[in-house]
Amino acid sequence: MSDVRNRLAITSTDNKLIERLKKLVEVYAPYSGEDMGSTFPEEAANLIDTIRTKVISIITTTWSNHVETLPWLKNLAMYGYGYMAPMAVQKLARGWKDDPDTLPILKSLAQAIHYGENTYRENTSAYAAIQELARGWKNDPDTLPMLKSLTQFSEDTSIQTMVVRELAGGWKDDPDTLPMLKFLTQFSEDKSIQTMAVQELARGWKDDSDTLPILKSLVQSSNDWVVQNTVLQELVQGWKNELNILSFVLSFLKESAQLDNFGYLKHNVMEELIKTWQTSSEIYDFLYECAVDDSFNPIFLDFSTDSTSNSNQISSRQIALKAIIEQYPQYPQYPKTLQLLRDLVKNDQDEKVREFVQKKLKQWGE
Repeated sequence: MSDVRNRLAITSTDNKLIERLKKLVEVYAPYSGEDMGSTFPEEAANLIDTIRTKVISIITTTWSNHVETLPWLKNLAMYGYGYMAPMAVQKLARGWKDDPDTLPILKSLAQAIHYGENTYRENTSAYAAIQELARGWKNDPDTLPMLKSLTQFSEDTSIQTMVVRELAGGWKDDPDTLPMLKFLTQFSEDKSIQTMAVQELARGWKDDSDTLPILKSLVQSSNDWVVQNTVLQELVQGWKNELNILSFVLSFLKESAQLDNFGYLKHNVMEELIKTWQTSSEIYDFLYECAVDDSFNPIFLDFSTDSTSNSNQISSRQIALKAIIEQYPQYPQYPKTLQLLRDLVKNDQDEKVREFVQKKLKQWGE
């Protein structure tokens, strides 16, 4: 329809088509993504989701100037259900930013937050409206006060998390942003908010004199392995190739061997060091320790193929061995590596490790 030059000549057909498309949206509008999965077979749910997404996009693009499009979109944004309402909010905010009703609608939706258990679906329009206000109406005098208020008084964790991220990204120079992140990083009782604050603080304020001490203190004092993992990841990613950070992280791991989920903390640090850090004797020693530690056995799936069979599982020790062989072939510790492989192929209790090592030794002519 968008390619037809004389739309007036086919007005009747044009109107019928847009009405049918709108009805198609309305039939499935009440269903959230979760509802779709429980109501329809997976293939059908995915198809319906794709169709309704495209239909809204088609209507708001092809019929953007149609007399009924904007009123329909406003109604869907304010009173729609499920997944359709936040999509309508986004289309309204980005396609009709200058319409006199758009900003009031967004402000109204941003304040219409439901509290209690299982309110995520009821709040999807509020989430979308808050995000659009933060990004599209940054200079509106009400936007920043609203966001700050939500970080302090909203009982919805998802909204708080989103708002803090928007403040960190859009109002980095505001005098309240950095103190807020420091406070949430150290004292938030909600794990999702705390980990998000850790990420924003580490990435946006790496050079602030308090950032590194706060992160080091948090990883040592926290009893939550998810928080600890987030801090460790930010340290090894944000302070790459800094030996003082490496020393701190490896010392923490040595002192934390009795922690729950310690193997996963160690594995995640190991993978980051392998992927992005320059080779060093300190990392070699760490990888060597990982390779010989029989208790270091968290299992992670290898998603490099489509297979989901057990044969596609790779142990952490095997990853460490592979890194030693590939990244340190001519290192001064090379004789130590060769002796390690000879010992493992004879004595290791893990059959897959023995097979892996045996294959490598054959490649070396051993």
